[in-house]
Parts: sequence; C-alpha cells; structure tokens
Amino acid sequence: MIKTSIDRYRRHIQSKKEQINVAQCVEGIRPQPFISDQAAYLSKWRSCVLTRGGVYTKGWSETPIYEAYGSNPLWVKAYNRVWDTTIGVPKQWITILKENKVRLLHAHHGMFAINFLSLARRFQIPLVVSFYGYDASGFPSSSPINASRLIGLFSESTLVIAMSKNMKEDLIHWGCPEKKILIHHTGVDLDRFPYRPKRLTKPCATILCVCDFTPKKGIYNLIKAFKGVLHSVENINLRIIGSPITDGREEYDRVLQLIQAECLENWITFVGRVDHFELAEEYRQADLFVLASATAPDGSKEGIPAVLMEAQSIGLPVISTYHAGISEAVVHEETGYLVKENDINALEKALIALLTNRYKRETMGRRGRLLMETNFDVRKQRIHLEEIYDYAAGDTHLVPRDDPPAHFPL
Repeated sequence: MIKTSIDRYRRHIQSKKEQINVAQCVEGIRPQPFISDQAAYLSKWRSCVLTRGGVYTKGWSETPIYEAYGSNPLWVKAYNRVWDTTIGVPKQWITILKENKVRLLHAHHGMFAINFLSLARRFQIPLVVSFYGYDASGFPSSSPINASRLIGLFSESTLVIAMSKNMKEDLIHWGCPEKKILIHHTGVDLDRFPYRPKRLTKPCATILCVCDFTPKKGIYNLIKAFKGVLHSVENINLRIIGSPITDGREEYDRVLQLIQAECLENWITFVGRVDHFELAEEYRQADLFVLASATAPDGSKEGIPAVLMEAQSIGLPVISTYHAGISEAVVHEETGYLVKENDINALEKALIALLTNRYKRETMGRRGRLLMETNFDVRKQRIHLEEIYDYAAGDTHLVPRDDPPAHFPL
C-alpha cells in the first residue's frame, strides 16, 4: 500500500512537470533564437507555442507548437478561421489552454501581442508582453491607430518586458505605465557560440557583418566608412551575411548602387542568408564584427542586436554605435568600440584602429567572451525570465530585478 501511494505521488509529480503552464505567443517563420533559446529550455515552467501564421520550428526542440490553422483540409481551415473571426480565439487554442490549465501567456513582439489579447481576456490569465525593437519605435510612430492599439495592450498586460533602458523610456513615451516595465536581456547560447582559440595571422583580415538590410542596420554608412579604410589598410575584405527582408529591399538596392559607383566589388562579399545554427563558423573565420546601427527615417530602432552578443561570445571584438540598447551589451574600449550614430568618420577610425592592431583585437575578444559569460549567458537569463513569470503569476510578491547595463567584470 505504501508502494502504491509512492507510485501515485511520483506520477502526480511527473504529470505536473509535463503539464504546459506558459503559452509562448509567437509569429514569424524567420529564426528567432532570442526567443526560443530561453522559452524552450525553462526548468520551472514548461512552454508550448501558439501561432496563427507559423514559426521557425528548428529552435524550439521538443516544445509543442500549435498553429491555429495547421495542415488541416481546406474546409477545416475555413471553419477554424470563421470561428476565430467570430469568437476572437482559435478553437484549437481554447482546447489546449483548458486541457493544460495554462497559467500564463507570454506574447512576443508588441504588434503581434495585440492579437492575443482576446485569449487573455477569455481565460482571465496574466499576460506578459516582450518588446524587441521595431514594435517599441517604428510601429507606434507609423500611425495614431497603432499607437492607440499599444495603449490598449499596455492597459491589459500584467507585465511588459523591455530589452534595454532606452526601450523602457520609449515604452513610457508611448503610454506604458513605468511600474509595469521590467528590463530583461535575452542572452546568448555560449555552447552554440564557443570561444575560438587564438588565431594564426592571415594574409587578409575579414570584417564581418550580419544583417537584414533594414535602414536601422546602417549598412550604407558601413560601406562608406569601409571605402575610407581601404586608403589606410591593405589586405582586408568586408563579408556581409543576410538577405533583405521586405523593409530592407530598398536599402539593399541603394547599397548595391553605392558599391558599384565606388568600384568596391573586389573587397565586399555578399553571402546571403546563413542558417542561424551555422553562423558560429562564420564568426570564427572573421577578425572583427561591425554593426553600424542608427535610427531609421521612420523612427525604427534596434533592441539589443543578438549578433553583437554572438560575436563577443566567439571572441570577436565588435564595433557598433551608441544606439538603442547596444551600450548595455558592448563596453566601449573594453570589448570593442562604440561611435555616434551616422558618424562615418568615427566608424572609419574605429575600423582602422582594430584592423592595424592584432593584439588589441585579441584582448578585446577575450574580454567580450568574459562579459558574455558574466552578464549574458542564456542559462542565467532563463532563471531571470522564470522569476518574471513567478511574479506575473502571483507565485511571489518579490519584484524581479532589472537586468543591469553591461560592465566589464574585473
């Protein structure tokens, strides 16, 4: 009898571990490791994914993914869409939340989170919303309607997560109560981006950039600065990884025109899209990483670009700008150089300073790795995220700390 009771207790504990208790509300078929690297591998909370339009599944491991319309026959999809439009919540999601007694919704990207409000209302469960960049800048500034929709989202959210102090200020500007906002850094998977050993001298130094060619990435400015560097440094090349998304097509064409006009084709290589899980090798082959981020004409800004954390994790020194939350993940003159937005002359000088000093590159690279291990390890950030969940769900009254800005750990 005692053995039976013990077995029943073990099954009870196991069932609690297997039960989904937080639904990650995600849209977008492009890789979003800054979301999945945390949410798919939590220890106290177990996730599922809810999506209408689909997600990039590779990063989610064994996390259950429930697409609203899925691969059902057309008549089933049509029925589900009518239900969704009428009720405001996909029928499949209602079943999932009821069966698992989901306690929390975590919606990612403000402009998509709006679409999950009806789900939070129906089940009367806490809603946590994470912002990542455009959704806290370009989206609300694009129209009064979008700004108004965000105000509605803020009022119904339990907590709002900002990536940086700068983003927190933007959210307050757009109407979010300060008391609802917590700063949380997404972190980097240090196992996927291991520190590279000291490299042998190469005949040609490689500058690496990974981007989607949206105007806020500052690629046009980078090309202009690179042209100036060619007059001072020999045997260098610029390697650009990424393909233009819809918002980046015009900027991509503008960049190509500049390269052709300045006859830079022999020094610049466009690689196209590389799968996120293969990026580590690209970082390993580079000598330094650069991202010349700047506020776009439509007001759009970054959060904290994951590529800067990945590059520093590998041991690359980085060059970037005092833009959005970047200074919270890069320490100027310790793990790289930061310059003012759109300052092409300063960007050129920073590139020359690192390209002509291998010792400085190696020193900054080691410090960058140490910074990532200390402040941006995704395993530590998962713990912080679960503290946020505990607070939002009412499991604790202890308000989670804000993640602090980067500081070099001495």
